[in-house]
Amino acid sequence: MCTRGRTLGAALLSPDGAQVAFSTSVNGVPSIMAVPTGAGAEPAPEQAAVVDPSPGPFAWTPDGAALVFASADRLIRTPLTGGPGQVIVQHADRLSAPAVSPDGTRVAY
Repeated sequence: MCTRGRTLGAALLSPDGAQVAFSTSVNGVPSIMAVPTGAGAEPAPEQAAVVDPSPGPFAWTPDGAALVFASADRLIRTPLTGGPGQVIVQHADRLSAPAVSPDGTRVAY
């Protein structure tokens, strides 16, 4: 369900099909949320998997434990359990379209 002041974007199913991640913006605050596919409530915005000034395209890690997303000039790996994200790549140009290798050791962009 969409409400005024909120937008929903790209959705991507986790490798095991247990969760779906999607981009959202509530009152201009962008984030990426991950929710169970079976049932359950969406987490509150402050519990988003990723909150970043400019989260862009994203991909799941093969184990479904983290998301890799493009943010302006960086690729960031963020665990779904919380905690700070890890910058994987920082580059002068805008980065996009991350894809994680099946073994999780490489990210193409």
